[in-house]
Parts: sequence; C-alpha cells; structure tokens
Amino acid sequence: MALLLAPGGCPAAVEAAVSAGADGVYCGLPKLSRAEGTGLTRLELAGCLDFVHRRGRFLHLAANAVPGHRDLPAFQSSLAECATLGIDAAIVNDPGLIAWARRELPGLPVYASVGLAALNREDIRFYGDLGVAGVVCPPGTAPGTLSLVSGPGLEVFCDLAVEPLVTGRCALSSYTRPGPAKADTPEPADQVKRGAVCRQPCRLPWAYEDGDGAGGYQSLRSPFTWRRYRMEDMVPYLRAGVTLFKIQGRRLSPPAVAGLVDRYRRLLDQARQQVERNEQISRTSN
Repeated sequence: MALLLAPGGCPAAVEAAVSAGADGVYCGLPKLSRAEGTGLTRLELAGCLDFVHRRGRFLHLAANAVPGHRDLPAFQSSLAECATLGIDAAIVNDPGLIAWARRELPGLPVYASVGLAALNREDIRFYGDLGVAGVVCPPGTAPGTLSLVSGPGLEVFCDLAVEPLVTGRCALSSYTRPGPAKADTPEPADQVKRGAVCRQPCRLPWAYEDGDGAGGYQSLRSPFTWRRYRMEDMVPYLRAGVTLFKIQGRRLSPPAVAGLVDRYRRLLDQARQQVERNEQISRTSN
C-alpha cells in the first residue's frame, strides 16, 4: 500500500504533518543532513519518534550528507546512535555508506537518496542489489520507468521545488559564496553536500558577466524560472508500484506542511479508490 511521507523540519512541523494525515515524516540532524543546514537536536528527534510511534506512524532520518574522510567516523557514529533511538529508516546519499549501514546496522532499513540520481531501471536494480529498502527517484521519473522494476520500494516526489539540475546533485551554493577552506584541504568549509546551508541561488535572479575583449562585458541572465511541481494524478504511479509519495520541504512552516499534507492525503486516497475500483471491474469482467 502506498503511503504519504511529509517533511518534519521541526517538532511543530512533525506534529502538523501527522495531524493532517501523513503516514510518516522525514527529519534531519545538523551535519548528517544534506543541504538543509538546520535540523532537529537528538533530544527533539527522540521526542518526535515517541510522538509518531504513539500514533502508529513512522519516521525516516535524512542522513544524506556525504562525509569526507575526516568526518566519516563521526557521521557513522551519529547514524548508529540514531538507529538505537528507533528511527524507522535512514535516507543515505553514498553507495559506500549504504553498504556500511547494511553491514553494521542490519536492523536499519536504508533508502537510496534522490542525490544518487537513480535515473533508470538499472540504477534502481543496482541499489536494490546493495540491499536498500527503497529508492528515492528523481522528479520527473516516468511511471513507465518504474513499472517493470522489482525489488526495492519506490519513492517519488509529489510536491517539490524544481531545480535546474538533477535534484539532490547541485553544489552551486558552495561555489557562489564559499566559506574558508578547512585546514590542509582546498575544500570550502560550507560544502552543501557535507551538511552546510544551501543558499538556494537557483531561486534568485542572477547574471554572469565576462569580458568581451574590448573593455566591456557580456551579461548572461539566468534562463531558469523557479517553480514548484505539484502532482495532480497519482494513479499512474500507484499502478507502477510506487510505495511512498514524498512532499519536499523541511524548511516549510508547520501550517504550510499541514496544508500540503491535507491536499495529497485527499489525492492519494482518491487515487487508491480509483485503482481499487478498476481492479474490481477487471476481476468481474474476467
């Protein structure tokens, strides 16, 4: 049965999502979570877990930062600690970390993050062979791509901010306003992939200027217009075997989360009913 997964950027948003009808929420912790720059404290995470579990819901941890060599032990230790708290799954953004989690935390279901860009059936099968419970598919993945896939669960976005690059793969923020480099490395200290704040430059007007060789400049305006994608018809994805419909937005306010959950709760329930009716008609006719 397909379920609805909502963002929980703060405890109030978690409560709003569950109250509005979400089947589960996903939350992040600072340094564990890619691109958000904010997140719950461990104490808040424990409280949210208690809240959702008492109501028969689930919580996925967005552990989708990609740690460097020096940060890896701390990342692994934090993820292991969260597993002991009782998280229901972890969303991971690195094949090596997926393999490590499956080996060292065998009781923890792992999802392949959208940042791994599983763009086709073979990508999905690859992560299935690594032992993931599910794959978060990039926005725009066609139902036909998913319909012939067997193995891991399939998670798609039903509502998100459209990015100019493949969702979860952009590092533009690290280049537009990079922080000071870490000691003994040329890498900026605020790399989005390492859990720093994403300043979302794709959503702002920008221009690139370059010398034209004659003392002047040529200006290139951004051709990308920021917009939000909202799924209108969930039926094809249900028929394709999608198991989770995900709403993007851990930065959204609790009222905004509640409004989106209410919308997609109704759409998902209607789509389920339609699929069930069609299946009953098909069985009857046969």
